[in-house]
Amino acid sequence: MPESMSNSSMVSPSSVSGTVVDGSGQPIAIGGSVIVRPIVKELAAIGIGMPSGTGLKPDRTFQLMLPPGEYELEAHASLTRANGSPAPGSELFGSVRVNIAGPVTGISISLGLAAKVSGRVVFEGTTPAPTFTMVNGPGTIAFTPTDGSPCRAGRCETAPNWTFTIDGVSGTCIARFYGGIPRWYLMAIRHSDTDLMDQPVTFTPGQHMRGVEV
Repeated sequence: MPESMSNSSMVSPSSVSGTVVDGSGQPIAIGGSVIVRPIVKELAAIGIGMPSGTGLKPDRTFQLMLPPGEYELEAHASLTRANGSPAPGSELFGSVRVNIAGPVTGISISLGLAAKVSGRVVFEGTTPAPTFTMVNGPGTIAFTPTDGSPCRAGRCETAPNWTFTIDGVSGTCIARFYGGIPRWYLMAIRHSDTDLMDQPVTFTPGQHMRGVEV
C-alpha cells in the first residue's frame, strides 16, 4: 500500500462538542442542527469532502467525531408558527471555524437572523425598460459559494417595479444572475463601488445589505 494511503487510513477522529446559544449566550429555546464543512480540500481524500452534520440534543448541545483538519461548523434553527411550520424570514444561523488536532470541547455557536439583501434592477441606455413578466424571466439574483466557502443562497423575490429582496443569506458568497431578460445583458451586480460578481462578501447574522444594483 502506498504511504499516503496508509497514513490516511490511520487518521483517528476526535470528539468535538459544544452548545448552540442565542444572543444572550443562553442555550437556544428551539431545536436545530449543526452542519460540518471541511475547509482544507485534502480532507476529501479521507472521505469527508461533502458537508455532514448532526442534530442538537435536548439541552442544545452537539457532539461530532471529526478527523484532524480545519472545519466550518454552521448551526441552523427556525422559529415556528403555532402550527409548528417554519415562520417566513425566521431562519437563524451562526458559524465558527475550528482546527481539530485532538478532542475539542466548549465550542459556542451563537445564532442570529440570516442576512437580507435588497436592491433594484437598473436598465442603462435610452431604450425603455422592459415590461416585467414572469414568463422567461425576470431572472434571479443569487449568492453562491466561491472556492469551496460555505454559503447559503437565500430566496430572491423580484417585484413588478424591478426591485428585489433576498432573504436567508449566510456565509461567504459571490453574486450571480441566472436566467435572462430578452435583448438585455448583464453588466455588473454592484454595491457601492464593488462588483459583487468579482468580490466575495461575508454576511453576518442580521445584516441588511441595501442598495444593490443589477
